[in-house]
Amino acid sequence: MRYRTSPFLRHLIISFSTVIRNWKGFLSKSRTRCALNEKLDVRFATVGPVYEAESESENTYKVDIEAATCTWPGFEQRQPDDGCKHLRRVDLEIRTGLVPAPDGTFSR
Repeated sequence: MRYRTSPFLRHLIISFSTVIRNWKGFLSKSRTRCALNEKLDVRFATVGPVYEAESESENTYKVDIEAATCTWPGFEQRQPDDGCKHLRRVDLEIRTGLVPAPDGTFSR
């Protein structure tokens, strides 16, 4: 039996493949693996650079994608290189078109 892939799913697969190819070392980092594998819900409320990321622990953090900051307490304490998993997840969801960019448009 052969399954048909929806155009959206094809777009998503191609987008993730492009992201992976462009970020060779990025995906090997543990924060990126967590960003991709853990249950994180990203919300975009208004046009602008601030998103909300709700983690598995049901804590919600504000992520400013342009300032590359997050309200997760460990963000300030640890000052992780390339941001925390919340910041990475928001970036991935913008790049793959799951949430709109800060200007309200979707990536293709």
